[in-house]
Amino acid sequence: MWDLTHGKLLRTITDAHPPGSAVLHIKFTDDLTIAVCSDSGGSVFELEFKRLIGVRTCESKCLFSGSRGEVCDIEPLHMNYTIKDHPMKDVMILAMATLSKVLIVTLRPQLKVMFTYPLKVRSLCIHQIRER
Repeated sequence: MWDLTHGKLLRTITDAHPPGSAVLHIKFTDDLTIAVCSDSGGSVFELEFKRLIGVRTCESKCLFSGSRGEVCDIEPLHMNYTIKDHPMKDVMILAMATLSKVLIVTLRPQLKVMFTYPLKVRSLCIHQIRER
């Protein structure tokens, strides 16, 4: 992880995903200490960045295994914080697209599948998610 403003290496993350697979996406959530990444094996991982006594660490947790269908795209759904007492202000939401469905999951306060939507499969299409 690099600080691009100052050109400094902040931390080296060695165990964020399995060896032999490439990282496709890394995206930060509303909480800048939590990111999600997907790899070429179709798996999705939550990365939690911490700093204890000046030592930067990263904890990785598998959210979705590529063995259940390969995730092609991920997108954290950002909350609008202009509404002060919004009922979902403490909820962190992630959208994931596989070749056959779209999944909406909450990462915080607990990991839970909120919504799934089956897609009509066309072998030449890779689905993408974009927040507007």
